[in-house]
Amino acid sequence: MHSTDVVKKILHQNNFNNFEIKIKGRISKCAYNKEKTIIYICPEDNNDSANSLIVAAHEASHALNYREGVTNPSLLKFLEKAHKTIFIATLLIIPTLFFLELFNILQFPKTFIWSLIYLNGFLQSFFKSTTLVMRQKLKNVPL
Repeated sequence: MHSTDVVKKILHQNNFNNFEIKIKGRISKCAYNKEKTIIYICPEDNNDSANSLIVAAHEASHALNYREGVTNPSLLKFLEKAHKTIFIATLLIIPTLFFLELFNILQFPKTFIWSLIYLNGFLQSFFKSTTLVMRQKLKNVPL
């Protein structure tokens, strides 16, 4: 059995017939669309090795999860990017504010700086937990 056969078998068994398999790219992925879903299998995963078959089954499961509304791929990507952005901003902004305050370049009320730190902690927790909940929902979906 080949990786493309695994995708076809899983999707056909679940009455998912409007899809196309393309062999291209550097990573295997699923591009879900209600009209036509495309499963991309990278050339390295286009064979009959155990790893390639698992990757193919994984990508087919994404298509099924998206169709069933278990997850919203756009929302998940947004949450992951927002979490990373807030983390990077924290690494840059908070130390900069402390530096500016330390050398009296800019004066901020201490409550302002602490409010930023608490707000950052809240946003980090919110985006991280929301992303984890969405990922957990994906893990609990039977095929």
